[in-house]
Amino acid sequence: MGWNFPSGNEDIVYFVYTFYNVTSLDPLAYSSSRASMQAILLEQALSFHALNNAAFAVTLPVGGSVTYSATCDIDPAATGTLDNTASVSSAVNDPVSGNDSATDSKITVSSSPVLANGEIR
Repeated sequence: MGWNFPSGNEDIVYFVYTFYNVTSLDPLAYSSSRASMQAILLEQALSFHALNNAAFAVTLPVGGSVTYSATCDIDPAATGTLDNTASVSSAVNDPVSGNDSATDSKITVSSSPVLANGEIR
């Protein structure tokens, strides 16, 4: 916190904040921070991960990932391409926003006979 006392501005108070990203469990990620802050930041990162792991029942190692699977019923007569897109978002700034969405495309082949022009194909 800083105080500014130029003439006529005795009521102005400035607050200076420093925000830290505490998403990494790698101690080297905090090496550019002040030495007195490094252990605190790592402790906060451990707490952050523990809360997220408990909330989502997933424990990720450093650099890890998680895969969720969904099973869906598809109409047996469906043909063409089936696209499935998954995406994620966050209120927190994502430093790598290009990996927030993925699409999987599969060409479907009907598992039941199709009647075309009076013939089963």
